[in-house]
Amino acid sequence: MSTPYFGMATGLRLALPGMAERGRGHIVNVCSLVARFPLQGLAGYNASKFAALGLTQSVRMEMADSGVSISAVLPSPVKTELASGIDFGLFPQVDAEDIADAIVKSVHTRAAEIGVPGYLALAARTSTLLPEVVTRPVRRLLHDDAAINRVDKSRRGAYLDRIATDD
Repeated sequence: MSTPYFGMATGLRLALPGMAERGRGHIVNVCSLVARFPLQGLAGYNASKFAALGLTQSVRMEMADSGVSISAVLPSPVKTELASGIDFGLFPQVDAEDIADAIVKSVHTRAAEIGVPGYLALAARTSTLLPEVVTRPVRRLLHDDAAINRVDKSRRGAYLDRIATDD
């Protein structure tokens, strides 16, 4: 399991007891839309985000009557250097400010999940209701393999070279 998952689990373990004791609080876990709609070529990343969302959902249920709520924010890929050179196909890249807005929104709504952008989260949730024989051709048309087949190696290479030399 990935370090981000363990960081999230540790954060919950540390924050929840005090909130439960007070009978109020809200935690926001930033997961990813790939937790609902995995992309080819990102199996490890997809798995860690499935785990993060599963943890968030489970703990939300466990805390339901405690006054503490937990939300999962599920963003599309974020416009950062980490995503440089990668074509995410059907997933548009979003600004960090969009994710911050979703986090603030969760504090007010206490929604279980908030997708960024919202329309894509709805599509990802409903896609699981359709049989694979229907979704696979649609996903191909939408280039769900773009993260592995449409990479700008020069842009990606510059980022990978930089992080390899950073200490």
